Amino acid sequence: MYKFFRTKGDEYRCCRCKELGEYRAIRIINDTVVGRKSPEEGHHPDCEPLPEAAVLAAKVDRDMRHKVRTHGKRPRDAFNNMTASVAKRFKTSDEQVHS
Repeated sequence: MYKFFRTKGDEYRCCRCKELGEYRAIRIINDTVVGRKSPEEGHHPDCEPLPEAAVLAAKVDRDMRHKVRTHGKRPRDAFNNMTASVAKRFKTSDEQVHS
C-alpha cells in the first residue's frame, strides 16, 4: 500500500513521491477513489509501497490513540492493553483457532 496525505478538500498526495520530488495525487469522494488511474500507478520509480506490517502497525497505533481521546483512558493503560493483545491480533485465523 502507498501512504497518501490530504492536501486539500478531496485530494490526497503520495508521501514517498513527495519526498522524491514527484507529484502523485488521487481524489477520494465518499470513501471511493475516483479518476482514471489506479492509486498503484504513476509513482516515482523509487517509490515503493509500504509493507503490510507497517500499515497494520499504524492502524494499531491509531486505534490506541483513538481510545485515549474518546474513552479517557490513560495513555499507559492503552499502551499496555495494546501490547498484550498484539500477538493474538496478528496471528493467522488457523493459529487463533488452535490457541
